[in-house]
Amino acid sequence: MMRFAVTGEVSRDRLSGPGMDPWQGLGGCATYLSLALGRLGADVLFATVAGDDLDPAWLAPLRQAGVDLRLRTLAGPTARLDLAYDQNGDIARLRFEAGVESQMDAGHLPEDFWSADWIIGGTAPRRYQAAVVRRADALGRSVALSTQREFHGEWELLAAILPHLDVLFINSGEVVDLRGDPLPAGLDALRAVHPRLTCVVTCGPRGAFLLHGDRLYRVAACPGPVVNTTGAGDAFAAAWLLTFARTGDPTYALRVASVAASLALRGPAHTTLPHWDQVESRLKECGERLPVEGWPLGSAGARTALAAEDAHCHRALDRRVTRSS
Repeated sequence: MMRFAVTGEVSRDRLSGPGMDPWQGLGGCATYLSLALGRLGADVLFATVAGDDLDPAWLAPLRQAGVDLRLRTLAGPTARLDLAYDQNGDIARLRFEAGVESQMDAGHLPEDFWSADWIIGGTAPRRYQAAVVRRADALGRSVALSTQREFHGEWELLAAILPHLDVLFINSGEVVDLRGDPLPAGLDALRAVHPRLTCVVTCGPRGAFLLHGDRLYRVAACPGPVVNTTGAGDAFAAAWLLTFARTGDPTYALRVASVAASLALRGPAHTTLPHWDQVESRLKECGERLPVEGWPLGSAGARTALAAEDAHCHRALDRRVTRSS
């Protein structure tokens, strides 16, 4: 059975907003990726660190999902994240307090972590991410990285590790923020560094793009109720990677991922990350409404599709700046 090894920081999360009861629990990109893969039936090892203030009960969802958790407890606090959403579902306030994640060391990862078929990095200190992906690549593993704005304005740091990746998961706003480029130019820059890179670009309610081989693909967002958006991008990434690893079909994987993300939106954080049978059932219901469009890279169709998303990225950025001031 194919094995996935995930690493990255964890946090103690608090989510609040109109129409939802405040929620507290274990968070972090790597946590959501591990849980999403586990609930979809993958064989997952999750290696991370936490402070000695973490309530062990918060780890229960990982074990219930069948995740092989390798946790190093360090003296000090676990990182904390406070997210408040507005009526539109946008982030109105974000407060992050760092913890022991600064002490993460790739040399402390368990030996069997490095024997997994896929090694996946979530949000973590950049030096740690670089050490993990470089060693994984040197060992001949398939390597994926999911970013959460930690490379904002740090293009050179990301460019240095791109050649060691097989798949990059990133959202469209992050691509624009990397160098201040329009979205098409930002994606061109990623592929210029690593021409064989597969890049999955999520766009929230507008679906997602996929750069794979010499083509650009786009899938719509699967319709459904939205309670909270935290973790939906991680659900998309986990479902796409698992399906692609199993089938080798990148476009079918896009449709599966769109469904998985929509199911994750039904509740806060990781509480509604779906199981595989739920994804299959929903895919049968709405599959015909999830066409996958495709264009040759650099074609007029590809440029038009990316330009439309680029316009939205800049409008969203303007709203964030207005709120923060």
